[in-house]
Amino acid sequence: MHVGSTVLLSYISVREGFTYQVVGSGRNRSVEITYNSQIHTHRHATVGNHLVISSRWLRETLGFSYERSTHLPGDIFSSTSTAALAWGLTYYAHSNLIGNPREFSSNILLATCGGFYFDEPLIGGRDWVGLREIRSDQTRAAFIHSHPRLPARFGYRYWAFSPGDRQNVGTLGVRSYLVAPPYRGARSISIRYSDPRVNRRGVVTGSTTPRTAFRNLRFTW
Repeated sequence: MHVGSTVLLSYISVREGFTYQVVGSGRNRSVEITYNSQIHTHRHATVGNHLVISSRWLRETLGFSYERSTHLPGDIFSSTSTAALAWGLTYYAHSNLIGNPREFSSNILLATCGGFYFDEPLIGGRDWVGLREIRSDQTRAAFIHSHPRLPARFGYRYWAFSPGDRQNVGTLGVRSYLVAPPYRGARSISIRYSDPRVNRRGVVTGSTTPRTAFRNLRFTW
């Protein structure tokens, strides 16, 4: 099943060998994508300072396969936050499949050539997340997971880090990202993060107060 997603235009264009430029302004702003000597115009959205476009459009207009039209485990990004954004755009919708909501998770690893990448996601439960072990030759730089949006009757504060999530921050000793559904009546899907709290002796004692890295994630249109 091809779940709706969007991709970071700057990264997918380099990987798949096409160019683009932003044209127009205001509501008339769009991107012109040049691929195989043909120019295609498409809408786009902005998340943080990143342009994002529809994976479905890449498949239907440029003829890309599902793999070519989405971010993949092993793709290299410049920072853990950018890798987290790419992961969120790719997997958040999977967490919210009708009738089967689940938490997804991945490690964000340091690449030997520089940069960062995420590994294959693990599928957890409705209110628990899996932790994938890393090999001895890998370095975990961060951790990311998603919360499905569940009805209030489950007693689940899906928009916030759970006590278990915050404990994982201290256990892993790295920044943890959460792709969080909208808070109560809000519409904005966000990526939040929490860092390990370290005392003066350099000992990890818990996790810091979560902060927001990105707001208004967009998926498909």
